[in-house]
Amino acid sequence: MNARIACVFATLVGLAIAACSSSASVQGSTSSKQQVAASKPRYEVVDVGTLDGGETKAYGINNKGQVVGESGGYAFLYSPGIGIKRVDFSPRWPNYLRRAVAINDSETIVGDSSSHEMFLGSVASGFHVLQRVYGEIGGDRINQAGEVATTVRVNGRWTAGVIHADGSLGSVMPTDSRGHAINDFGWITGETRKSSDSLFWGVSGRFQAFIYRPDAGMADIDIPGCNASTGYAINATGEVTGSCASDMEAPMRAFVYRPDKGAIVLPLLSGYRASRGLSINDKGEVVGELFVPIETEHRAQGPHPFLYSNDIGMVDINELIPVDSGWELVNANGINNAGQIVGWGRVGGTTHGFLLVRKQN
Repeated sequence: MNARIACVFATLVGLAIAACSSSASVQGSTSSKQQVAASKPRYEVVDVGTLDGGETKAYGINNKGQVVGESGGYAFLYSPGIGIKRVDFSPRWPNYLRRAVAINDSETIVGDSSSHEMFLGSVASGFHVLQRVYGEIGGDRINQAGEVATTVRVNGRWTAGVIHADGSLGSVMPTDSRGHAINDFGWITGETRKSSDSLFWGVSGRFQAFIYRPDAGMADIDIPGCNASTGYAINATGEVTGSCASDMEAPMRAFVYRPDKGAIVLPLLSGYRASRGLSINDKGEVVGELFVPIETEHRAQGPHPFLYSNDIGMVDINELIPVDSGWELVNANGINNAGQIVGWGRVGGTTHGFLLVRKQN
């Protein structure tokens, strides 16, 4: 697909000076320098802190800027102006809360426990374990009503489903499917198994990304050039991001699906062979990770987070923070409607979770 770089006009002392226009291909790998517009956002990096000096990773964020994740093997909640604190059962059980992955604006938190069962609840009302439920990391797993998209075991089979805020089971999809994210209308995205005669990403079977709507049922997301896919996040308008691949040997690529335009595979940045989209806000801004590094002349590039939007294209988020911050950002797992981003990176030789706060241009 061709993208045209529009003519740039500057006015000086009443005289307009026109610059030449040019076109460039963005199919496949492109440099972030070519894609970043003059209006690219800038971010302040906030270290969310640590519990007892342990390694910290931030997974989810709500629209109030509260962050959840894990630190030193325990679930945490970070609140601006308050800082980081451990969240757990009260009184504490032998089974403890290991990782918090998502939080809504009512401060309902979902995550997993030391027994690898999902938990749901809040600091104010307490937490409870969800039986027969399996979930992967996903910052968009819970909606504002406290409903959780997950995978439940029904009649001996795993299937995508919805858990209500009280822990009861809601809608259930066809078997051999997984639920990864839910929006405020109860629409779900995830993956459903289409066949079992092939191997994709180390898993037997070919999976297809889907959208489930309570009023319309389940529908596949068709992505040009991809034969396997999964949806990781969905916003209020039904836009989805995730990853896809053309065949068993191909690396996965991030995609964006928009109901009125269909799906596109996102371009890569120079030095990377793979990507996946992990979160999308209501403005259609996507964050995720670039990985599967390519050996370069000097070194192998490690995984980096990306920000994608229609306005700026694909950008390495490390280019959007101060050059003297001391951070190398590694992953971006969540973005809220204010454009705040959470993930983790390396600073001072250790892994810390971060909150990126967008500066006013």
